Amino acid sequence: MSITGLQIFQRMVEKGGLGIWMPNAEIDSLAAALLTSVLHLRNENWGSQQHESQSNLIFRPSAATVADYVRYVKSSSTNAGAVVPDADYSDVTLGSEDIALLKGGLHPSWLLQALNRGMGKVYTENTEPLSAKPAGAVLADAGHQSSSASNYVESDADGGPAITITPTATANSENVYQGVGSLRALNGADGGYFRQRFNVTQREPVVVHDLSRLASGTAAQLLLRDVTGSANIGTTVEHSEGAWQWMRRQETIPDDCKIMEVRWQGSGASADVYRGGHSILFPAQSRVILDSKWDTAFKMPSLVSVKMRGDSPEANVYPAMASELVEIPRRDYDFLFDRQGANPYAIQFHNDSQKQWFQNPVLIQGRRAMSDFTTFTLALSETTNCDLELIVAAALVEAFRDQRIVECVRDADTRLADAYGDFLETERQFEQHGPAKRRPTVVMPRAWN
Repeated sequence: MSITGLQIFQRMVEKGGLGIWMPNAEIDSLAAALLTSVLHLRNENWGSQQHESQSNLIFRPSAATVADYVRYVKSSSTNAGAVVPDADYSDVTLGSEDIALLKGGLHPSWLLQALNRGMGKVYTENTEPLSAKPAGAVLADAGHQSSSASNYVESDADGGPAITITPTATANSENVYQGVGSLRALNGADGGYFRQRFNVTQREPVVVHDLSRLASGTAAQLLLRDVTGSANIGTTVEHSEGAWQWMRRQETIPDDCKIMEVRWQGSGASADVYRGGHSILFPAQSRVILDSKWDTAFKMPSLVSVKMRGDSPEANVYPAMASELVEIPRRDYDFLFDRQGANPYAIQFHNDSQKQWFQNPVLIQGRRAMSDFTTFTLALSETTNCDLELIVAAALVEAFRDQRIVECVRDADTRLADAYGDFLETERQFEQHGPAKRRPTVVMPRAWN
């Protein structure tokens, strides 16, 4: 289930006792110099200075402008249930936004930083294709799971037909095959494509697999191009299926080719294609360089090979739902780590075993920090598929370890202990160490006669 940063922040404020959260329906009015919520701010037993006595802040995460996000309380009227900000709001349209009153001088940016740190402590079971890293300072993002499409170049940037690529984060959807997302490619003209480029060696073999489904249009296509020689490599593979398919290309790099381009293309003026991932591997190379986001000790416990099954609807096209995952023996590879490297993580295959395994897509099965997918901003509009109570507990642990926050709240040690206990209790619902190990074979001795 997808949750927003706003939902997480609200739960942090309520569970951590960090202030008053005022849902939109419980706010009476908002003016340039007055916020009124009788339900939450009125109490005749409070003194008139109740809400400004501790430098309380008004936080509007859904305000139209960043300048209106934070105001300090200048004065309050507890008998009327209202507070006066220290500076007028430029936007007084309340809309559907919620507003928080944070106590004790707590700044929302501190809590936001704690939330993002907490996202780095919460992991999800994850599967992503193993793929060579593209040339240049970009991430491979081979599973199309990033919240940004900046890892790819859209065709209109280099003179080709226009296309729009957008990350799709709705995991519970036919548009996401595996993992936490996919990439939607919507044509604005026939033949629109997006691409990545790879440094290659002439006459070396390359095997490319692409996972895709066609929502509308003529066909989803997979092209390879010799950038150095300005010519296509081999024959385009395509399919017109609405169900997820693996497309396969096995080619040899042409003579004098130094840069190969992989194009994910749509046929049809309004082709709408969802891409679930790709695996671009070179069987002659025994080492695969990974993105710097991977952690060898914890996040990558195993590799699996995708064995194609089922009836092919087109040449070199295989139904994804019919495929079978086969674990690659641990003796065939090692994870390498070079702390000083620009990309410190790699997988090293042994005894040319990659020549066999690279004929099919290879997947990394492991656990990945939720921070790899989402970084929240003060707008809190971003989403995550993390469990709500788990991320709230992790964020509060980080919050009550922050000295700036500790100085603003009472009993910080007790709150930290409670948050950590909640984190451990909630985390028990989830896998701790990634995929289960293969069950060992037990051979019973023969009975004595």
